[in-house]
Amino acid sequence: MNILMVGPHKDKIKGGMSTVIKNYSESEFLKEFIIYNLHTVSLGNKFIKLIYGICSILKMIYYLIFKKISLVHIHTASGNSFARKSIFINISYLFKKQIILHIHGGGFEEFYLEKMNSKKDENIRKVLNKCDYIVVLSDGWKNKIKKMTSSEIVVINNSVKDRDKNNYNQKSNQITFIGRVEREKGIFDLIEAANIIVKKYKNIKFTICGGGDTNTIESIIKEYGIEKNFEILGWVDNDQVLKELKKSMIFILPSHKEAMPMSILEAMSYGVPIISTNIGSIPEFIKQERNGELFNPGDINQLEIAIEKIINNLELRKYYSQNNFMDIKKCYSDEINHNKIKDLYILGGSKSNENKIYRD
Repeated sequence: MNILMVGPHKDKIKGGMSTVIKNYSESEFLKEFIIYNLHTVSLGNKFIKLIYGICSILKMIYYLIFKKISLVHIHTASGNSFARKSIFINISYLFKKQIILHIHGGGFEEFYLEKMNSKKDENIRKVLNKCDYIVVLSDGWKNKIKKMTSSEIVVINNSVKDRDKNNYNQKSNQITFIGRVEREKGIFDLIEAANIIVKKYKNIKFTICGGGDTNTIESIIKEYGIEKNFEILGWVDNDQVLKELKKSMIFILPSHKEAMPMSILEAMSYGVPIISTNIGSIPEFIKQERNGELFNPGDINQLEIAIEKIINNLELRKYYSQNNFMDIKKCYSDEINHNKIKDLYILGGSKSNENKIYRD
């Protein structure tokens, strides 16, 4: 069966969505399918992106005519991402192909409600209804998306490779952040909390992995005089990410908006205790006092208390570590996730492409 995978460039674009696409494209559990990757966005200025988008549309038409595509698997977030992917959904629909729309990112409900206020939500609903299946990352997101569409909704969590052994470093003093350096990811909240923490625990080191507004955070850190407690690595490759996780005592992602962050799952796979915000799908797999600590976005006092709680309790760190390591093996491994995708491909591919019915 031939699958057309539509989304950002799996090698050139950084982020959770491109990581998922790369993992599916190279999965040992999906080898029975021929997966063609159609990249819809690349790096460059607006003109280059426009030309790239036009070329992607032409490539899609070529694939659908000449490559015997049975099913189109389209990855989207909200906003401009959904606007771009709507074009590819409409083309797939015109060619009567089975369509899986895979929704990533934590902003889709907000995006839909914003359009509802401007009476443009019907456009979103029409596009969603052209899809045969909509994949969401958690039960919570299923309950939200089902209000927007009559298409069948399937829950398939994000996943990572499970590790053979839990090598959590119990003696570590490193607290790690992995993500884009921007306000939405809560990085400025983390620096504010760190400014309190390092006055009490002078040997604690905060390692920041991610591109973005690194100049601003370096200026703030310098202003606070806590440079010796910070290591700003910028955007790093996957090997470096895994290296930092192996050295971590705590992983923190204080985001203001998320769905199911790949970075948290990667940290869990290495048995690292988690501190994150109680938003999106995060509370469905990070449970308070079981495998991590949750706090309200932007609440620096709660964040500082959570950090201190884990620093001061080795037995709690070991407990969280073991639960995270086992949760990946039991619930969020690539083997589990990719086999669910495999089943969905087989189900979609078995249906007749000639009898697609538009759902209002």
